[in-house]
Amino acid sequence: MIQKKTLNFKKTKTNRILYQNKRANFDYQILETFQAGLSLDGILTKMVRNKILSLDKKYVIWNKDRLQIINFGNSNYSQNISLLLHKNEIIEIKKNLQIKGRTCIVLNLKTVGRWIKAEIAIVLGRKKYDKKEYLKQREQKKELKKDINLHNLN
Repeated sequence: MIQKKTLNFKKTKTNRILYQNKRANFDYQILETFQAGLSLDGILTKMVRNKILSLDKKYVIWNKDRLQIINFGNSNYSQNISLLLHKNEIIEIKKNLQIKGRTCIVLNLKTVGRWIKAEIAIVLGRKKYDKKEYLKQREQKKELKKDINLHNLN
């Protein structure tokens, strides 16, 4: 009896962050994050893959019964892009957007397999004094790590 050898190829999803909103953690307090698909046309897909756009000041709004990223693109070409989410996630984001002081921003763009996904977050804006406090806490954490590392070396 001849036994057939089957090769088990696992489909590994390569996750690669293409863009990251570096000021998001500093300017906002992140409450909740979601991963959403993007409905892009050919030009925007090439722009994302060739890294020709920025995520600064990209907001998510509720427009025409769907969630959209406003002015997605660069200075030459920009569009409002629809987000692809589950219905319960859309309802939850919509409820959070109606609360005063909360907004939804794009944290990063990444590839999951061959798909381009956006990580969006419900956030609260920080005031100037909150930002100063955040910087102090970050400096204290750095000093603690240095002290621990020095203690471990000795």
